[in-house]
Amino acid sequence: MYYFNSIGKKVLLGKEIGKGAAAKVFADSTNPNIAIKLFHDEILIKEKNLIHRLQKLFELTKIVDFTLKIGPHAKSLGSFPGELVFNSSKQLVGYQMELIQNGINLSEIVEGRNPSTAFQSIKIKKKDPQLYNQFIKHFLYDPNSTIYNRFVLCRNLALAFSKMYPPIAKTGNLIDLKIFNFDIKPQNIIVYMVPVAGKFAIVPYILDLDNVTLKTKTQILSPVSPQFTPHYKAPGLPTDEYYDYFSVAVILYQLIFDTHPFTVRGETRFRDGDTAEYYINNHCFAWGKNRKFLSDGTKNDWRHNNFNKVSPEIQNLFIRAFDSQIPNQRPTPLEWFEELRKFLINNQGKMHNMFQSA
Repeated sequence: MYYFNSIGKKVLLGKEIGKGAAAKVFADSTNPNIAIKLFHDEILIKEKNLIHRLQKLFELTKIVDFTLKIGPHAKSLGSFPGELVFNSSKQLVGYQMELIQNGINLSEIVEGRNPSTAFQSIKIKKKDPQLYNQFIKHFLYDPNSTIYNRFVLCRNLALAFSKMYPPIAKTGNLIDLKIFNFDIKPQNIIVYMVPVAGKFAIVPYILDLDNVTLKTKTQILSPVSPQFTPHYKAPGLPTDEYYDYFSVAVILYQLIFDTHPFTVRGETRFRDGDTAEYYINNHCFAWGKNRKFLSDGTKNDWRHNNFNKVSPEIQNLFIRAFDSQIPNQRPTPLEWFEELRKFLINNQGKMHNMFQSA
């Protein structure tokens, strides 16, 4: 079995670098910056419109700028198909995408608060002490030092998602197509750093974009079995872009305040459950309309109370994201980007003593 890409060039598989229920990922033996994702045969059969989604995404990359400008670099914001990959029978079986070197899963940054347990994938699996120390220095949660970098990461995440919601042609025109993810979570995002002018630029990279739903006025292409993650799952319906906006806001809250927005401590009047999904569905946001029903343990949690240290505009975005009964009131990624950008400019050099700590 051999493989070739969209332009007829032979694709040479290198070592296997990843494996999941849907596909295997290989290094490209001819280009260290390219990865090759090949889907399992049973997935290609089960996911009847996967081929159409891959083709549509590939076409989309030709007319939409899905890159982030990082100094002189243009870095892909996610795992969009760079080229489609076909087998020797001329069947579409996967695609080539950018391979991120020296990145880390965003979930490790979200959970990165204890220096003895943080960033273990770098320390133990990659055994790269220099990279480990770099991530400890930049992202280990510390309201007095690394909080600025976490705001920068939030701003850049918002910018990345703003290029997908909605996709806009390079000409500036809107396109008759919407992208829905439905499973935005830290585990599906990689963060890496690029040296620029003696400093490090913080870059997010969104994974598993082949699992998105694509909708036009006349067609919907979606996975047969969409994935959802309870901690990032919006309450109720519909499942559209505003559903994804909820997930994005949860990640931003976690990065800034080191806790989930629906973390509840102690007693509440809501006694039928105690999971994040239960508290989300019952609108138990720490700063929402049901705050009066939450315990003093939640109200006095120093993590939640740092909410008072951010700008009123950012506070309002979080309240719209988590406490509105109307999904289309949730802020767009572009709104997040603009307010986070302003906050960083207005508080340059002031963040080292802005937040309280335990």
